[in-house]
Amino acid sequence: MKDPDPRPGVPDQPGGANARRSWSGIWLLLASVIVAILISELLIRTLFPQELTPLGGWASCCGDFFEPDPQYGWMARPGYRGEYVHDTQVAINSLGLRDHEYGPKRNDEIRILSLGDSFAFGFGVELEEDYAKMLENMLRKRFPTVEISVINGGLAAYNSHHVIMEFDRLQPLLDPDFVIAAFVAGNDVADNPVFDEQLEQWLQSPVGFLGRHSHLFRLILRSTFAPRYFAANRSKKNIEYTNGLLDDLDADVHRANLPLAILIIPARHQVRPSVNPGTALLDRLGAQGYILRQNNMVREHLETTGVPYVDTYPALAERDSIDAVFFDDDPHTNALGYRIIAEATYEAILPTIEKLVEERTAVSP
Repeated sequence: MKDPDPRPGVPDQPGGANARRSWSGIWLLLASVIVAILISELLIRTLFPQELTPLGGWASCCGDFFEPDPQYGWMARPGYRGEYVHDTQVAINSLGLRDHEYGPKRNDEIRILSLGDSFAFGFGVELEEDYAKMLENMLRKRFPTVEISVINGGLAAYNSHHVIMEFDRLQPLLDPDFVIAAFVAGNDVADNPVFDEQLEQWLQSPVGFLGRHSHLFRLILRSTFAPRYFAANRSKKNIEYTNGLLDDLDADVHRANLPLAILIIPARHQVRPSVNPGTALLDRLGAQGYILRQNNMVREHLETTGVPYVDTYPALAERDSIDAVFFDDDPHTNALGYRIIAEATYEAILPTIEKLVEERTAVSP
């Protein structure tokens, strides 16, 4: 008589019928998923075709005055004249800047170089309403005996990498006496770490082949962009990377023996949480620290390293509670917001400019 199985109820060992059925189920599930993906891809291509999804949204960031550049990704086309957003006029000089032409610096001239992205550029306002030119007018009224120029070196969609490159390019050409660089909380932290990848992919997608060829994947990227970008702007790793770039900028400016001030410009949803459902919820939950995380960490880093900065959040938030300082249809400051940034900057840099004026007056004939 055959001995009974000492382990009754134990299923077949590997290779048995049950194991084969399990693997068949797994392969059937994988095949079903693949078929579903292919059908979804076909339907989206047919019914909702998607545009190419660039890593940082480059393709839709800019006007027709932009031209590709292998080092920067894009630059402004010298000599361009035309209309831009909000029916504003844009004129690009021979250096690729939204400003008038600059020749050799006069003996009695003080030049301040303003660097940054679309905020420094003056997105949505005329050149005279940008904070660089408003600051220039304030300083000229305060110091009428010297020529003070605040040069607009900003360009839409630039990041902290661009600020460093623009300083290195423009410093020997313009011979500035002071440098103002904008850190914009709405996008710099998320954009800075992926800049090299953007250049390598040359306006392609975040993940190469899929982003270039799959309409389904492009749709997923677009539909999840807002929360992913919001989180990327508050990633501790990304903020630390940005602080490293600000250190590099400070080192470059220091080697040129020039003073530097960093403008911390908040995002619209930080000043006015109600414009974004996610931010509004976080604000109601008392998570203001997370909403302002990148601003606070950059400010604390600059305090630790001793780099002068101008935090424009308090002034913008205070005024926005009375009069809107941002456009309703895009996240940039309006003319009033630019003026408030200029006023805050003026107060912060005035002592340094006074010293420069004294020095310039002492040596001028």
